[in-house]
Amino acid sequence: MSRFLALLAACFLIGHAAAGAPASLVGVWVEVNGPGAAMIGPCADQSGQLCAIGLDRRVMKPSAPAQVVLSGLEPAGAGRWAGRYHEGSRKLPATVRMTGEHSVTMKVCIFIVCQSASYVRRP
Repeated sequence: MSRFLALLAACFLIGHAAAGAPASLVGVWVEVNGPGAAMIGPCADQSGQLCAIGLDRRVMKPSAPAQVVLSGLEPAGAGRWAGRYHEGSRKLPATVRMTGEHSVTMKVCIFIVCQSASYVRRP
């Protein structure tokens, strides 16, 4: 579940950067009620999309090796982004929705079963 939340946070940040949002939205996001954390930035493949790398919340650094938890984030409407959440070898559809200036909600679904998590930007 913590990887899921980290991915949600990553989706949100990636989406904002891809939509031309201020660079200040790219950075570190932490799960509101869980252990997840992620760092959002441009994808390594230089696709113009955003990706998220899961962080070890205790030290706020990527685990070794760094794992992409969210990829391919692109704008999907006002305040929304769509991408893929990485769960092991599976890549699941994910959406990120801005809920405030410094908060987002990420939603990942498998068929009709969905999970959501809230994230806030780390100062």
